[in-house]
Amino acid sequence: MSHFLLKKGQLHFVRRFNWASIISSAKSGLPQSISELSAAVVMLLFNRTIMDTVGERGVSIYAIVMYNGIIFWTTLLSIAQGIQPIASFNYGAQNLDKVKAIFIFGLKITLCVGVGMYILFYFLDAHLIQLYVDQERLARDPGFLAESKHAMNVYYTGHIFLGLNLLCAVFFQSIQRTRTSFFITICETILFIVPLLPILAHFFGLEGIWIAFPISQACALLVVVFVVHYEIQRGTFDRVATLKDLT
Repeated sequence: MSHFLLKKGQLHFVRRFNWASIISSAKSGLPQSISELSAAVVMLLFNRTIMDTVGERGVSIYAIVMYNGIIFWTTLLSIAQGIQPIASFNYGAQNLDKVKAIFIFGLKITLCVGVGMYILFYFLDAHLIQLYVDQERLARDPGFLAESKHAMNVYYTGHIFLGLNLLCAVFFQSIQRTRTSFFITICETILFIVPLLPILAHFFGLEGIWIAFPISQACALLVVVFVVHYEIQRGTFDRVATLKDLT
């Protein structure tokens, strides 16, 4: 900070304030901020629903699923964030062929990594669960390990769909299709899971809670397919958006 504040070099802070720039930046960042906020809301909803359905034991299983799932989620997020500057730069430079190429590459690598991590977690599920539960607890409750493994195997299928949804949301944000990104984000975070979770929990109990996440992500992916098709039809991948398009 001393380098910038004391102006020791050629790069330092200057007094400049522009509401238009701030609003533009805020609009571009809105989809991902909604995503972060929605994650907290969904987690609270899951905890409350599980507590009302089966009690503390189910919440303990959900905690393990989420602790391990954050590795899965952040890996997929890193792919989306990795293509973001490349897509943004080439879109601004009007290298639309490269924009298309990076989008297709991102979808392929996200799908491969998602399936690969699911297989890895499937075979390592017992070891991952034991990172958070001691042997004494497992000896007292022999069914806890099996139920936790089942919950992970069901719940994590949704991460395969989530990776594709997440990549599309971040990609369209990077090429200034803010409304499209926002709509995808809403779909993959709260639009489907909020109504599905209590309904499935009511009819299928704890099993319904576990399947709510992959079903909601699959529904969101169907919406994303139509959204991407719409963007292709409107020429998003064939021309750089004008100021009128962005407003």
